[in-house]
Amino acid sequence: MTKQKSSNLSPLAKVISILVMIAIPFVILILTEVGLRIFDYGGNLDLFVLEQIGGKKYYVLNKNFTRRYFFKKGIEAPSPRSQIFSAEKDSSTYRIFCLGGSSTLGTPYPPNAAFPAMLQHILSSLHPDKKFEVVNCGVTAITTHSVLDMGREILSHYQPDLLVVYSGHNEFYGVFGQASRLFLFDNQTFIQTFLKLQRFRFFRLLRNLYINIFGERIVREDVIDPGTLMGTVAREAEIPLGNDLYLKTEEHYQQNIEVLVQLAKKNQTDIILCNLVSNLRDLTPFKSLHSKIISAQATEKMDELLNEAKQLKKDNEFEKAIKILNEAMNLDPSYAEVHFLLGKCLERVGHYEHAKKQFKSAKDFDVIRFRAPSSFNRLLKQIADANNIPLINIESAFNENSPDGIVGNNLILEHIHPNNIGYFLMAKTIAKGMADAHLVNQTWDWSGLKPDSVYIAMSKLSPLSYEVVNAGMRQLTSHWPFTLRVEKRDYQQVGDELAEKLAKEFVARGGGNLIQLHLNLGTEYLAQQEFDKALTEFEAALAIEPNCEAYNQIGLYYAQKTEWAANDRDTRRALSYYQKAKSYFTDGLTFCPEHLSLLYNLGLLYTLTKMERQKGPEVFEKVLKIDPNHRGALQQLIKFYLINKNFEQAEIYLKKGIDLHPKETDFYLNLAMIYLNNRKLDQAEKVLNEILEAKPENEEVQNLLKEVHLQKSHNK
Repeated sequence: MTKQKSSNLSPLAKVISILVMIAIPFVILILTEVGLRIFDYGGNLDLFVLEQIGGKKYYVLNKNFTRRYFFKKGIEAPSPRSQIFSAEKDSSTYRIFCLGGSSTLGTPYPPNAAFPAMLQHILSSLHPDKKFEVVNCGVTAITTHSVLDMGREILSHYQPDLLVVYSGHNEFYGVFGQASRLFLFDNQTFIQTFLKLQRFRFFRLLRNLYINIFGERIVREDVIDPGTLMGTVAREAEIPLGNDLYLKTEEHYQQNIEVLVQLAKKNQTDIILCNLVSNLRDLTPFKSLHSKIISAQATEKMDELLNEAKQLKKDNEFEKAIKILNEAMNLDPSYAEVHFLLGKCLERVGHYEHAKKQFKSAKDFDVIRFRAPSSFNRLLKQIADANNIPLINIESAFNENSPDGIVGNNLILEHIHPNNIGYFLMAKTIAKGMADAHLVNQTWDWSGLKPDSVYIAMSKLSPLSYEVVNAGMRQLTSHWPFTLRVEKRDYQQVGDELAEKLAKEFVARGGGNLIQLHLNLGTEYLAQQEFDKALTEFEAALAIEPNCEAYNQIGLYYAQKTEWAANDRDTRRALSYYQKAKSYFTDGLTFCPEHLSLLYNLGLLYTLTKMERQKGPEVFEKVLKIDPNHRGALQQLIKFYLINKNFEQAEIYLKKGIDLHPKETDFYLNLAMIYLNNRKLDQAEKVLNEILEAKPENEEVQNLLKEVHLQKSHNK
């Protein structure tokens, strides 16, 4: 037998060898991750991206970050609304992030009418020494799984002073919800671990490979209603109160909120929770189900009683209907429609508190769960009390501002989305809750609070804005689950026929660039010389997001007003309009420093006043640096130097103008006049002859040429 040789490796070498073998997979993973990042695989899914705007760095809400959550085949990720805040945070800045679903986003309004934007207006007027950045991170169809994921990143990277959470209506059907086609895991910890791992490109590569190979595509034929996102993502539509799926969802909701609260505390960041409000009075339950434990005979009897009560209600026999409905409810207390009809009848006889309880029961027993159940508000209170953090009672505020203390269409458009008055009420209630919790300052001076109507007007909603809301609501309520109900809501026209037409077309094609829609309508009004209507649309566009064209158009509006007031010798109004025009042009240039129209129009504005006329040439020079061919800037510079008799500078720009625009007669003519005034007769004659070569019939040039010849003959 041959004797096996013993290893010559030392113990240290063996340890190193083992460590190398262990490290190799990790090195491969790291190199793969680095390579994927170099080639930007999957794109940047950070919540905010850093951008340089007008010489300053800003964080801008990443349009692609929702692909963290909406990644299954056949589903289109909703786009978040544009948000921006300074990358540098100074001591006077108080930064708030608002987290939640579409009601935080402001649906169906643009973000300038959502409660975060209104909250910023309120806080700014109450604390003029502070700069408030209220950032709206609302996203359609997300659950608290995503809210927690976003909150974790915000706390780690973006220096929040306060988190405001209004979330829960999407918990069953939204992304990662237990009844959603975007369901991921039963376990909340697994979901959050998955979301954390998505920060790595290699993990996203594996995720995408798995989805492409094994994942099922969401197709129109399989969904409840492809016309809306809610109809597309809902998987198990009917969820009875207290069943396993309901309880699991409730458990996840509680866990996500509790973890977010603990993270905020760990990061020494304030957090406030807002309880949830929905339409009780004016929304019939989407669907009612009989309890499985009652007999077929009892079900039949109950249906008879229900039909009898409906007829009695129709005949205004409310007391009799109440008696019948109580009998029906004894047979099956889980049938949502019985509670709703009972609430309606109790309301008509003045028993409002009892009616409100029945409306709440109708919502809780509604098996189509697009309104958060009452248990969610109870959980929020428990969490707030246990952690000694503020709970903002949005539900109570809506009740107090509703007829008979019952929320309905007065503040909510359909099932959960407030109207613009409702969104303002949310903002005002949150501000009061912040004051009670001594946030921002220990004491608040409420003398700076403006009337409600002023804050609502700050949203800058135009007739077109309201028409888009109307069209959006008509489109939404024409799909599931609203088609399960009989009643329809009518919307009155707010704008003119053109605004209504544009809004309907906009919604019909699935939305798009709302800013451009406002700009287009404003431009149309300008063509019709309806200047005030145009201003309203341009202001609406600017309120959605800082944009160059809106700044420019509004500045032009006030510049024109300046001229009109000056012509009427109304100095006070002219100065006021001038300052407004200047403000819009200069503010626009902070975001769009090389926007030619903004620069040029600012230069033109300076020419309207003696005080700042000298600033015009500097601005026109900037225009020419960006666009050396800009004829208007050249003409204005020439005009300025001619008026101020700086013929040397005027000559420089006239020659430049002739080189760039050889067919422009005015450049030649003005240059000839300079030569003539300076007794440079040969140069004047040469320039005038050049004009005549192109336009031999020009009498003005012919006369000037005669004068040149006359002066030359005298000189001889």
